[in-house]
Amino acid sequence: YDLTPRLFLYHLGGAGYDQIRAIDLRYEVGPGLGYRLLTLTNVVLNVELGGNYQAEYLADRSRVEFFYGRAAGTLTWQIYPRLRLDEKFEFFPNVERSSEYRFRIESNLNYALLSYLALVLTVLDEYATQTAVGVGQNDLQIRSSLSMKF
Repeated sequence: YDLTPRLFLYHLGGAGYDQIRAIDLRYEVGPGLGYRLLTLTNVVLNVELGGNYQAEYLADRSRVEFFYGRAAGTLTWQIYPRLRLDEKFEFFPNVERSSEYRFRIESNLNYALLSYLALVLTVLDEYATQTAVGVGQNDLQIRSSLSMKF
């Protein structure tokens, strides 16, 4: 929700699972405040601060809940009319235990095939200090996908 041309409120939410990281279900919600540092015709740079509640149901039948702070930056660069680069960095320090945190770095190269269909190449790196037993702390993913606009 835009408060001014530069200042905005947001509320993020997500849910999913991850067999490799032994997470049967994960969901997260969190509000925050953002600021548009740069707005050009083809480049937008935002910074965001907020909170994030996350719950995970792990494959070993345990459940963990965390409350994190959230500091993030997003960059959108419309390189050409059909080619866009999106970058996002998110840092989540655990509010209750300062030694625990996670971060996420994501880059998406989006090529519009049609007005409603795009080819997307994603590089995603996630790191968490707390993981399920036997699961590494770092997860690097490279994905290609088709994206549809509704």
